[in-house]
Amino acid sequence: MKKLKYFLLVLGIFGLVALYANELIHFSNTFGSDKLVVGALVVGVLVGVGVAFSWARGEADEVAKMQMWATSVICCTILMPLFASLTNRFFAQPIENKIFTFIKRIPYRASRFGTTTPLSTSVVMADGYFFYILDEKKQAQRLKAKHPMFEEIGEGANIQLPIRHGLLGFDFYVELD
Repeated sequence: MKKLKYFLLVLGIFGLVALYANELIHFSNTFGSDKLVVGALVVGVLVGVGVAFSWARGEADEVAKMQMWATSVICCTILMPLFASLTNRFFAQPIENKIFTFIKRIPYRASRFGTTTPLSTSVVMADGYFFYILDEKKQAQRLKAKHPMFEEIGEGANIQLPIRHGLLGFDFYVELD
């Protein structure tokens, strides 16, 4: 029974790591993701303190109390940005096209195994594209896309992008395949 419990714990940890790795892709296409993360970290610390206070209340051993406090605060702080982003995305409003001002498009190459193009060729195929746009508040935003878009459009042109308004108030770009 104990082995099953540890196996499920390890499986849960790997699942959380996989969820975080998947969610990092969506962080790059969320407008104001820095505010989302900072707010989630603050909420995570507060939730961790609340959980630690309630769990450690009846404990007499000071070492066990400190372990409960440290575990609660650290785990809640680490997991809260993931849960905030998932909540923002999963309970978002339907897609609507919004108009933005196009700045530029930059291809990028991101391979875990290095460049796979032979040295004799000078052309390196892009894995994705960064799009720089101005939102309605005239703030520059960088979005990430897998496919090239707006190849014939120049700087300063108006473009339409599919955007969803998240539950927590953070809009995010949805790449349609």
